[in-house]
Amino acid sequence: MPPIITVNLCFAGNFFYLRP
Repeated sequence: MPPIITVNLCFAGNFFYLRP
C-alpha cells in the first residue's frame, strides 16, 4: 500500500493510544 496510508494509520494508532 502507499506509504502515506501507512504513516496515516501509524499516526492515528498513536493518537488513539495516547488519548485518556
